[in-house]
Amino acid sequence: LRFTNNDTRKAFSFNEDRMGFRSHFRLRDDVGNVIRSVNFGMMSEVIGSIEQGEQLKPESSLFHTEVFDKPLPKTEELILTIDLDVFDGDGEVEVRIPIGSVDGFDQ
Repeated sequence: LRFTNNDTRKAFSFNEDRMGFRSHFRLRDDVGNVIRSVNFGMMSEVIGSIEQGEQLKPESSLFHTEVFDKPLPKTEELILTIDLDVFDGDGEVEVRIPIGSVDGFDQ
């Protein structure tokens, strides 16, 4: 995922709950099956993930990695929901991902 801050003055802090009590990222397939987020434990970090408290500075971008279980066979599309509270925002954003664009997923 790439997060871009288009504001010219305001910075945003990343507020992911690393203990696994709350996830700002949820994934489901095109028929509503929930795809579980992989939690490696509170002392582990996923390489490529944004660290708690890291700032998204004005007019810059950060890349972030989330890990989920493999979708079920015959999945056609994934829907990633991002709670904007992860960067002190309000609401949610849904991103539709065609399964053909997911590396390593064989139907």
